[in-house]
Amino acid sequence: MNAAHYHLKDFLIYNQTFHIVHREIEHNVVLHDHNYYEIFWITNGSGFQIVNKHLMQLKKSDMVFIRPSDQHSIYSGIDGMSLINISFSQETANLYKKRYMENSEQKLYFWSESLLPSKIHISNITLNIINDAAHDTMQRTANNIQLDTLLLTIFRQIMNTGETKTPFLPNWLNHSLSMYKTPAQFRLGKTGFAESCNRNIDYVNRIVKQYFNKTLTEVLNEKKMRYAAIQLSQLETPIKRICSDCGFNNLGHFFRLFKKYYGSTPNQYRRRHLHLI
Repeated sequence: MNAAHYHLKDFLIYNQTFHIVHREIEHNVVLHDHNYYEIFWITNGSGFQIVNKHLMQLKKSDMVFIRPSDQHSIYSGIDGMSLINISFSQETANLYKKRYMENSEQKLYFWSESLLPSKIHISNITLNIINDAAHDTMQRTANNIQLDTLLLTIFRQIMNTGETKTPFLPNWLNHSLSMYKTPAQFRLGKTGFAESCNRNIDYVNRIVKQYFNKTLTEVLNEKKMRYAAIQLSQLETPIKRICSDCGFNNLGHFFRLFKKYYGSTPNQYRRRHLHLI
């Protein structure tokens, strides 16, 4: 089945720079891709979408970040489904990536490299805040000021509340990753992590590569480095102890790895952040 290709300019009038709509999904949305980015969230009901030939379930408070290359069609459930959708240019997305996401160790939201687009589930409080902001935006001229105000409200809400879970992961992998945050687990290495998944290590490696486009070692090291950064910035734990707690026997290797992720050595990072007021 051939996908339709949509252009942002076809949805804009006068000097609008983005498109926003709150709509009820009464009829199936045909398979399509487009030359712009989309963010949509379910305000009521449930349904699903077929995206990149995979099924993604949708329910109230789910938020999805669609990239231009994603081919998707949306279907309402038996009790109906409504959503708010924002469409904006690739130039805007690139600007946000450069300004706010370039130094992030995780590739989230629109910049995920996984096969499927990012999907998160937001709290009812966040849903209400974002719904109000979107409805306020709909009453104003669709210019860049209004777009920036709305997008920054959304990102501020979801990043402040920690609603950044990597999308659509198998439950066993998502659970093991969420629990992988203590020195006892770090010291067990890849083998211990695979055992916590109750899966063969080769299989875990393949699944991690599929969803993150990274090796298992890289994904686990990211978790370790985030732990190390917290220890360095909030506590006076000796660096040798932090290195050991992260499961490393070689202090030089730990220093090189930390600098790769944070652009400075552990000592430099601690001087910049510890007791910062």
